[in-house]
Amino acid sequence: MSRAQNLRMAAPQFRRTVLAALVAVAALAASWAPAGAQPAPKAIQAHVSTQARQQIYGLGVAGAWWPADLARFPASVQAELEQLIFAPAGLDVSQYRYLIGSGGVGVVPSSAFKTAPSFLTASRTYDWTADPAGLTFLEAAVKYQVPDILAFANAAPAVLNSNGQSCADTLTAAEAAPYASFLTLVLGHLVAADHVPVNYVSPFNEPSYGQPQCQQEAMWVAPSVQSVLISDLWKDLAAAHLSIGIVADEAVSSVGLRSDVGNWLPGTKSKVAVLADHNYDWPSPATLAQLQSLNAPLWATEICCHNASPSGFGLLYDPTMTSGIWLAQTIFNDFVYGGYSAFDWWLAASPHMGCDPREGANCTGVPNQAGYNDGLVYYDSNYATDHNYQLYLTKRYWVMRDFSRYVRPGAVVHKVAGMPANTEAVSFVSGAQVVTVAINRSKTPAVLDLAPPSGTWAAGAAGVQTDGAASNATVPATVSADGSELSASLPGTSVTTLVANLSPTK
Repeated sequence: MSRAQNLRMAAPQFRRTVLAALVAVAALAASWAPAGAQPAPKAIQAHVSTQARQQIYGLGVAGAWWPADLARFPASVQAELEQLIFAPAGLDVSQYRYLIGSGGVGVVPSSAFKTAPSFLTASRTYDWTADPAGLTFLEAAVKYQVPDILAFANAAPAVLNSNGQSCADTLTAAEAAPYASFLTLVLGHLVAADHVPVNYVSPFNEPSYGQPQCQQEAMWVAPSVQSVLISDLWKDLAAAHLSIGIVADEAVSSVGLRSDVGNWLPGTKSKVAVLADHNYDWPSPATLAQLQSLNAPLWATEICCHNASPSGFGLLYDPTMTSGIWLAQTIFNDFVYGGYSAFDWWLAASPHMGCDPREGANCTGVPNQAGYNDGLVYYDSNYATDHNYQLYLTKRYWVMRDFSRYVRPGAVVHKVAGMPANTEAVSFVSGAQVVTVAINRSKTPAVLDLAPPSGTWAAGAAGVQTDGAASNATVPATVSADGSELSASLPGTSVTTLVANLSPTK
């Protein structure tokens, strides 16, 4: 073996020895440092697993409720929001959820925000101009070529429901067929007349809770009726020559999906493209792991409103990295432990800031107990009277971008081994490209040295980082001379996305 070969083989160990020495020196220096000094960075030696796991379908947001407000904003602000959601410089979402409204009949006036117009009128005729606001942003998703567009409904149109309302109704087996026909007609119109390439449809949402107080559009759908509706809808879509996959059952929790699915899936398995749920039980890694026994494509299609209370759901507006880290950890858990192949946040935009944004950073940058963590972008709920049309971004927005902008459909999940307590990392492999998202939940900075799943890293890498001080800031990501390690600094309470390529196999 040549001297040069010896040096190349010794280089990684030499770097680790030097890094360990530097960390030890820094720790000693920190012990002498005055109070308030930054702790010494911890060294992390990790590697990307060779085992390929599930393939990613996408990451996205719901275009529900907020379009009615934003369609009243100046055209320049609408264009700004479209870019924030759809453009490569923004979230660059790969999924967009369009709400097929029920009309809001019976929903209490204080919750009028949580409704959408219905294309089916009280006289049972179709008004295809009924939802101009929703269609405005749906067409923007098409313009930006979002790969997956999913249409979903919270309730059947009020005129089809036995109680004549958009809420507190129970869908019966007899009502399934006309409702399936309605959905098929709407989807056919979106595809043929509006040129919207709808990929998936979700016919019911959180079917175990019909909103008895009518705080929003909703309906109860028993598992036996779910089977009937799925079958009716599948037949109607096939007859209409619509190649649109069915998503079900959008259970309110992962536990709910697991307990319900056996009651409706066996008879409809060939008719369902994707299983989906909402993580409002804030599931543990162990609970999420049980979902993999379902052995089907699994999507997390809605989450929001975490408030760190015992229930986890409720009032809190937190635009800071505290909520940003929670979101990063939630996405990580879903992909790594739950085996989900898609992740969708609830509202892209929300007016529920809980304070007057004209007060400046005292409102927009500080948590309060009057708002909700339901949006990534926020706007002034009083825009109609104070004419404040500014958009406000949270750290959740930037953390979502750390994933959605770089983790693209078709990438394959690979675990990362060697991450110590209070840190996480997951890689997404697409051909020779490896995207790694690292989360540092602790306040202690770290230095990550990441070994590739196989071979060596190619020269050249890029990194972006979100922490309390910066959002999606470009940061150094260096590849060692021998290609054995990809290195980056991970500040305390941060999310870092690294993009690197594997060297071509010789």
